[in-house]
Amino acid sequence: MTPSASADKNEIDRLPPHDDQAERAVIGCLLQEPAATLTACENQFAGQKVFYALTNDAIWQVGEFLMRRDKTLDLITVQAELKTRGQLEQVGGIPYLMECMDLVPSAANLPQYLAIVWEKFLARKLVQLNTAQVQEVQDANGLTESKIANIEQRHAEWLALLGRGQITPKNLCAPNEFDMQYYEQWFERKDDTFGFELPFPFPLRLRPAATTLMTGDNGSGKSSMLCLISLVVGKQLQPGEKVVVASMEMPPEVTLWIMARQLLGRGKLERTEGNIALIVAALAWLNERVLLYNFLGITDKRELMATFNYAAARCQGKFFIIDNMMKVGIADDDYAEQGYFIQQVCDFDLKHKVHTVVVVHENKGDGNTKQKVRGSKQLTDAVDNVVKMQRNEAKAEKLEELKAEVKAGMLGKEAYEDKLRQQRMVWDSKFVLSKQRWPGSQQNASKWLYFNHESLQFHEEANQAPIDYRL
Repeated sequence: MTPSASADKNEIDRLPPHDDQAERAVIGCLLQEPAATLTACENQFAGQKVFYALTNDAIWQVGEFLMRRDKTLDLITVQAELKTRGQLEQVGGIPYLMECMDLVPSAANLPQYLAIVWEKFLARKLVQLNTAQVQEVQDANGLTESKIANIEQRHAEWLALLGRGQITPKNLCAPNEFDMQYYEQWFERKDDTFGFELPFPFPLRLRPAATTLMTGDNGSGKSSMLCLISLVVGKQLQPGEKVVVASMEMPPEVTLWIMARQLLGRGKLERTEGNIALIVAALAWLNERVLLYNFLGITDKRELMATFNYAAARCQGKFFIIDNMMKVGIADDDYAEQGYFIQQVCDFDLKHKVHTVVVVHENKGDGNTKQKVRGSKQLTDAVDNVVKMQRNEAKAEKLEELKAEVKAGMLGKEAYEDKLRQQRMVWDSKFVLSKQRWPGSQQNASKWLYFNHESLQFHEEANQAPIDYRL
């Protein structure tokens, strides 16, 4: 079979547009509120045979028959009339009629059901109309004046049907369609601690269906912090769920090495049997919880998002990292494309109910965190949270000065040790929150952190011992 023949067969085998549930819901409304349902349907349908399923059409015809003769219309009378016509078993008997009634929570939703059934009927009519016209044109091997007039007349008839009632947009909803979700907001809504915790107490949670932008200058510790956050999130995941890391600046083995050091709370290790067993255990821990996007350099943003969608849908990915925005192939001055991409990420998080952190570098100069983010203002506007890693450059400079003074003989060992202890009590990094989109949540906060150079961990206290995050 040729490809075109196969395609034609698929078109032939495809069912016409219809919605079985909406049709059954209309039947359910007919059995619950017969008079109101028939009046509404007559106004909408104007005698057209709108039901796709012959079963539903047969029940509808019985309903109209009973009402026109001023007979009672209910489950029993409809059953009896169907039996008289020899159609009861064909429609599925009493179980099918009861199923239609049970499907409808309230006949008050009839307008929504009618709108769906009417839209599918119009779609089928349009398909039939155009299919017939195409066949006529092919049979005649061209167009004539009479053919054109016939086409125009048929389209006018279809447009007249279209004008009988507006097709309700799928995203236009009545409040009672959200009743259960609405009740949950009052009585079962998660509080402000809902979401993944950070490695330290902080008034921010990384919540599902939300996006975080992390910014900061070069060398401020953004990547190290994200690796640490990944480990802490990994501990909070359910079995089988994953953290997905796209770090296009470091090879996967380097990313794993950093994460393993943070996980174990260890620095460099000698090659011993015990240490080999230790790093094997660390790799096994990471393998259960982490997936890596194996790409260095500037990636194709479409491929990246396709990979993320696969990981969320097929691999139980729950927490995603894009490190960083410069590596997704968007120019610094292409603000429109930056805005479109960040909105894609936000839509991805909403669709899969996951959380993504996107790293965006910071511009030099004065201004608050959101003003200093490099690129389009849409980056900070679109996301739910904005956080920043800030490095204490003054401390780093002071430590270098002390080393230079010792080397030059300007500072004795005892004085050096004393000044070094003093500097170690000064914070290394600051974690800053400048936006959090969650009702009643704190919008601004900051926390001083201390960096352990051996374990690559951030701590709340200056002399805190490294943590084994496996425990």
